[in-house]
Amino acid sequence: MKNSLIMSLVLLMVGCAGIPLSSVYKMMTANPLEFHPDAIAVAVKRPNYLRVNTGDVIMGVNINSETPFLVVEQQYLLVVDNNPHIPIELEDNFGSGDELTVLKLSPEDVKRMKVLQQQMKNHLINGGSSDDFGFWVKVGSGCKKSKTIPESVLLSSFLRLDLQSDFFALYENFDIGKADLTPLKNLSDWDDCKLN
Repeated sequence: MKNSLIMSLVLLMVGCAGIPLSSVYKMMTANPLEFHPDAIAVAVKRPNYLRVNTGDVIMGVNINSETPFLVVEQQYLLVVDNNPHIPIELEDNFGSGDELTVLKLSPEDVKRMKVLQQQMKNHLINGGSSDDFGFWVKVGSGCKKSKTIPESVLLSSFLRLDLQSDFFALYENFDIGKADLTPLKNLSDWDDCKLN
């Protein structure tokens, strides 16, 4: 399944620590044609000395088919939701100094994804397979609000794909302070947060 290959590559990029097996299964079996673009959201739990901004979390959705031939790749830079409803399932495991940023698709990207989903429907009508559809999500970077960052920095990321489902963990308590995130920016290379 092409979707599983794409997910494997993304999971290797962020490291495998803290990724629940149930989440790996959900990512590998999720069908982008069934996503609700209006409801897609990524929640990033982070220490309060880090911030995640619009554009720091990226989602990719694609069609990659040899028969019939069709290759389409779209990327979406998620935007910060300034009035998020914090899901109950995420409130339970907050420590002191933890903060949550919720990001979603912009209105323009909601429209773009809906157009892509129509392409997916047409692809199935023309003899394609849902195995030709894939997606990925990554936290590309963020910014630091302090010059002094501890050696160990835990980050968790959660994903919701439709209106009927709760958030599920992409990874939990992943230590970005000690991990080599190449080709993404390592924590030491994150920018200082600009004053608003």
